[in-house]
Amino acid sequence: DLLGQAGILSAAATANVGLDVDIAGDLPTTCGSNFLISVTNTNYNDHKALSAAYGKKHIDLGAPGAGIFTIKNSGGYGSFNGTSAASPHVAGAVALLYSAPVLAFMEDAQNNPAQHALRVKDFILNETDPLPDLQGKSVSGGRLNLHQSLLKLYQHYNTPITRNNNPIKLNAVYPNPTEDEMHVQFTVNQNTTINVQIYNTFGQQMQQQVIGKVGAGIHQVTLSLMTLPKGIYFINVYAVDLGKLVSEKIIVQ
Repeated sequence: DLLGQAGILSAAATANVGLDVDIAGDLPTTCGSNFLISVTNTNYNDHKALSAAYGKKHIDLGAPGAGIFTIKNSGGYGSFNGTSAASPHVAGAVALLYSAPVLAFMEDAQNNPAQHALRVKDFILNETDPLPDLQGKSVSGGRLNLHQSLLKLYQHYNTPITRNNNPIKLNAVYPNPTEDEMHVQFTVNQNTTINVQIYNTFGQQMQQQVIGKVGAGIHQVTLSLMTLPKGIYFINVYAVDLGKLVSEKIIVQ
């Protein structure tokens, strides 16, 4: 709940045994937090895995967890099975929804983090693909559908999905890594007001430089980073009037 108040959703794997956790219990998937998404395992035939637990009250949805191709601890690649392979798909879905370039969505996340986290959870649970194996055995009765969840987000904020027509483009960020300063080159296709912002990995704004009004064309700014501690940061070039931004990861060493 404390994580949820800060806007953080947790995805949890249920037990790898075919039992009803509403009756048998399980940790953490039967914890009574609205900010928890509990996940069971579905296979490539869209059936619930026989060795995966379920629960109409406590298990929210299914996600692929059989024969998942991934990196291995010993090096190389191999398959990974079970609910612990399924729940990361849901955690990744949450992360992708939060990365959607929708200005009103971002503002909601900053101004009302707890309420917004629950909205993201609804986008995921309300847009699953119904599966007979999960009907009456999960809250949503379905399997994760990331495409539909993302569409729902855009629809909720009345934002059309556009492709390859962002009015702002990040051309170069150099040197990267850097110690003291960084040059940022970008292109805009129309007049707009530009702000350059730097965030740490916790989402806290560490620095902002207001560039002001610029015309269509290529522009470059130089940022002084001497006050930033060593670490990984994200630099945003934000077109204020257009509600659009581009971002790049940078390293200060």
